[in-house]
Amino acid sequence: MANLGTRSKPAAKRRRERNGGNAGGGESGVVPAAVEAPSQRPRAGAAATLALSIDRDKVAAGLAEEQNLWRLMGLDVPTLRERARAGAIASKALLDEVKTLCLFVGYQRSGHSLVGSLLDAHPQMAIAHELDALFYLKQGFHPREILYLMLEVSRMHGEIGRRWGEYTYRVPGQWQGRHTQLEVIGDKKGGMTTLRIARNPGLLDQVMSRFGKRKRFIHVLRNPYDNIAAMVQHGQSLKAAIAEYFKLLRTNRAIIRRVGADAVATVHHEDLVADPRAELSRLCAFLGVTAPPDYLDACASIVFAAPRRPRHKIPWHPEILTMLERRVASKPMIDRYRFAD
Repeated sequence: MANLGTRSKPAAKRRRERNGGNAGGGESGVVPAAVEAPSQRPRAGAAATLALSIDRDKVAAGLAEEQNLWRLMGLDVPTLRERARAGAIASKALLDEVKTLCLFVGYQRSGHSLVGSLLDAHPQMAIAHELDALFYLKQGFHPREILYLMLEVSRMHGEIGRRWGEYTYRVPGQWQGRHTQLEVIGDKKGGMTTLRIARNPGLLDQVMSRFGKRKRFIHVLRNPYDNIAAMVQHGQSLKAAIAEYFKLLRTNRAIIRRVGADAVATVHHEDLVADPRAELSRLCAFLGVTAPPDYLDACASIVFAAPRRPRHKIPWHPEILTMLERRVASKPMIDRYRFAD
């Protein structure tokens, strides 16, 4: 397993998976640190008899290429539905304790993986990495079955060190994949969640009406020039990346209007990198849990001192860049950003 935040061998091109498809992916934000042995503290209330065993080498290699976790485990949708149904029944008491459902919305390559991994390290949270909850909602899974899958994905990613693409997001000495008293459960699938709502707004209505928990949304932003450049680096044309970015921006504004501003916390990747303790304290308060000092210190230890800037790694036609600068300056949620920052 690679050290925390270090790049391993270059990741293969991102694969879009219709069965829980990938629209997000790894991003900068973690700093190298020595890998420790996983903590042996128990997961309170876990349905251990249902836990899947993991071929660590196979799964880790697949996650390094951003492959779908369930396909790596050899589980198709019908099999997963049976497992989720049984797991939801076995974990009823545990899931009943949960007060808050947390979903991520946003943009491709924005820093969601870092935020989700830091929150999953909290002893009262289980944040699944790349479950794609709305895919399973669309497939007819019951909300409680989806909650169980969130719990299971958190556990499995915790066991293998929160690996994704070129990076690992393991927080040493904390609770990734485990918990004490579970208060918050969620799914980190920001760009795809927004895309699915753009295609089918009724999915958001189902989230709001069917899950029976307090709903909280985390909206992760970064410099849009970096978002767009990273999308180009992963195979899109510049014009297509710009069009998709602004489609996501429009959809996220509509989501915020629909659910209410009080139910959404916007996180700027650059602010998180600059002061991770302050931003994580704010997010914990937003989600209704405290932020222990040891948790904040451990999370801060894996965050880079400065974000990566892929906007300087691709060519920009002057006319396109001028047009883009005008558009960015006209949008209130992103008007703080400049190409030259």
